[in-house]
Amino acid sequence: MTPRFLLGMMDIIIRESFSHQHKGDFLYMSEIHQPDEGTKEALPSPDAPSKENVSVDHILSHLFQKSDLLYKFVMIYKDYIFQPRDYGTGELVTSMEAHVTSYIDEHPGAAPSELAAYWSRTNGFISQILKKLEEKGFIIRTRSPQNAKRVLLYTTEKGKAFSYAHKRFDALNVSISMQRLLQSCSMEEVDAFYKVMDAYCDLFLKYGVEGIIPED
Repeated sequence: MTPRFLLGMMDIIIRESFSHQHKGDFLYMSEIHQPDEGTKEALPSPDAPSKENVSVDHILSHLFQKSDLLYKFVMIYKDYIFQPRDYGTGELVTSMEAHVTSYIDEHPGAAPSELAAYWSRTNGFISQILKKLEEKGFIIRTRSPQNAKRVLLYTTEKGKAFSYAHKRFDALNVSISMQRLLQSCSMEEVDAFYKVMDAYCDLFLKYGVEGIIPED
């Protein structure tokens, strides 16, 4: 998250917290009793902090705790993605290489630009991955009969076999991970996590990786 993104978020939260006095604030919405019919103001619960005590520092601290958790998850998962592993074929392959191979296997004739768009990566990044997959003998490149400038990607027999092994590995890995997650989370919480991840992806795709909130 960039400083400009955080400042934009802070500005929105501060305005929501202090200007809408009859709606409860962002952090403590769940701790404010709903007013009875005809009551003009919401009555705070005995344990709820007053709005006067909700400081900018507290809001910033709350935001940065969430930001730190997100960074921690991303960094750990990034290590997982780029850590070579044996998917059951005796060859070390990174998660990114595996998923690109399986995508090509499921979409024969896909173009490199299609992969870049699907994974939200640059053409240069995808080109490096494809080069490694060619060296491993997983894929081949051909020219389109209709357009000699257009490159088409296909998996080799070795690539097809690896794609199958990769899917089996991932299915087992997801199953085991789910069992472990359910020891500390409910199924509803796990589903909510995936829903939030999907929404986060849409957020970045809509506003850009800089996370800049557009001006109204």
